Amino acid sequence: GGAITLTLSGGTIENVAGTTALKAMHGTVIINGGSVVNKADSAGYAIYAQYTAKITVNGGSVENNAKASGWAIHGQAQGTNKPEITITGGKIVGAMMGINSPKITATGGCFTVNPADYVPHDYKVVDNGDGTYTFQDVTLIENESFRSVNISIFIVRK
Repeated sequence: GGAITLTLSGGTIENVAGTTALKAMHGTVIINGGSVVNKADSAGYAIYAQYTAKITVNGGSVENNAKASGWAIHGQAQGTNKPEITITGGKIVGAMMGINSPKITATGGCFTVNPADYVPHDYKVVDNGDGTYTFQDVTLIENESFRSVNISIFIVRK
């Protein structure tokens, strides 16, 4: 058999009794919509990624609403097997955590915990002042500033 891909575009995957709503050890999980929610009484995870799992969050929500502590997204590498977690959109409610250096990258979305540790150098985290964080692409800001300078010079020369 080949690798398995799970795509969530609506609906809810919810954990109320165990420790993890969605655990992926291998294969690919793509979240375009819907929700993955941890509502356990004890600490746990909405998403737990291990080994060679690839998780992509493009939309929807990933939420840790456990009554005890826990994480919205947790990645754990095992030896040379490192899961890859990519967040380009959606809402992440709760913290993210990586053990043994999994690859976690956030370039979009809305977070309730500052995701600065997972943001590439060409993005910056924006504190929205309402308990959420989003992103700005620094290269776009620099290009807009450069374009504004060029326009100003052009207008001055006229």
